Amino acid sequence: MDKKSGAIPANLDETSCRDNACKEIEKVQEKIPEYTATIFDKHFQKYIDIFNAAFFENEDYLVWFQAKDLQKKLVQYLPNFNFKSFYNKALDSFVYQDFPDLVQLHNEIISKLNSHQ
Repeated sequence: MDKKSGAIPANLDETSCRDNACKEIEKVQEKIPEYTATIFDKHFQKYIDIFNAAFFENEDYLVWFQAKDLQKKLVQYLPNFNFKSFYNKALDSFVYQDFPDLVQLHNEIISKLNSHQ
């Protein structure tokens, strides 16, 4: 299979994801020697902790994937902006079903979760 940006690997278990990432790191090790598998593992564990079962069960991914970009921009203009209050208000009024791409993402994630149980 030809790899394309955004293509989802067939096997998404933690070990396979880590192993595939380490293979990619090895490919670019000469160009980026300061980024090692050890450094990756520290970041990897952080994201494993974030993207736990509750993250998907509570549909927190709907905020994560859309709001992180908005957050980065808002910090530039409003450094004292209270993101926690903003996110809570947004979550109360946000209806992801109004957005076909988010419905598709939701269905894909639920499908992947169900196929790994």
